[in-house]
Amino acid sequence: MKVLTVREVADILKLHPRTVTNLTRNGELPARRIGRIWRFDESVVLEWFNRQLTGISKETVKGPAHLWNGTTRVAELLLPETVLYTSERRTKQEVLEALATLAMRTGCIGDYQHLLRSLIEREQMCPTAIEGGVAFPHPRHPLAELGRPVLALLVSRHGVEFGALDGQPTRVFVLLCSPDDGTHVKVLAHLARVFRPGRAVNHVTRFHSAAEIMREVQRLEEQIIGGSPIGEEEENR
Repeated sequence: MKVLTVREVADILKLHPRTVTNLTRNGELPARRIGRIWRFDESVVLEWFNRQLTGISKETVKGPAHLWNGTTRVAELLLPETVLYTSERRTKQEVLEALATLAMRTGCIGDYQHLLRSLIEREQMCPTAIEGGVAFPHPRHPLAELGRPVLALLVSRHGVEFGALDGQPTRVFVLLCSPDDGTHVKVLAHLARVFRPGRAVNHVTRFHSAAEIMREVQRLEEQIIGGSPIGEEEENR
């Protein structure tokens, strides 16, 4: 059984460490306190994470109920105008700028500069890239004005140095903007399953048009959830 720190849990859940601490202090995220330091059992954290995905404990993260409606799929949140394949060599800054631009095309976000600053601040705190060529950039704080999650997807031919622990370039970038922490955890849990490191990269990067990429994401998602709506796949096992 692996014991995790607040920072390690924050990296797994893609939350701010302060949010993890607050959840723990409120008794919502199980942990042990050793002196003044919180420690987490990895298996317990992952079990909690899965409960957020399935909606078993809807009060685990307090906040507005902008949760999945039981039928929404990730593929439905992607639009042709929010998906981009690029063969250009780009910097990390340029990738964040491109993702913010894609998100603005939904018409749900009104302040490009605020979104970009928030994305940069989050990356400066801790890179959102994970091993295997995938990154999940997101604003430092939820965007309360949103009525539902906003997704944008950028696929890079050459890859970008994005701070992954394995030192390898990142090629698939999935931007997630959520209205609250509860929604963020649920959606991110599902994204992490659909865009599995290595597997997603190998499949998604074969396609160059938005339509082809969206069809491949839908296919990958269908394989993951077995034709069941989000929030029901665990119950059907």
